[in-house]
Amino acid sequence: MNTMDTEKLTCYNCTNFFYDCFCGYKACRCKIYGNIDLGQHERHPDYTAQTCPDYKKLEEK
Repeated sequence: MNTMDTEKLTCYNCTNFFYDCFCGYKACRCKIYGNIDLGQHERHPDYTAQTCPDYKKLEEK
């Protein structure tokens, strides 16, 4: 993972992150690890990317 130390990493900026919509609810998902929904304490999209070995930053367009 090549990022600056001052940059806060979140799953929302990862190529593996996506939302799964079901019955009007948007669940946070990872293509590699599955559920990283906001209701969890173990894996949360706001901070899980900071220690994820598979984090890949989205390219800016």
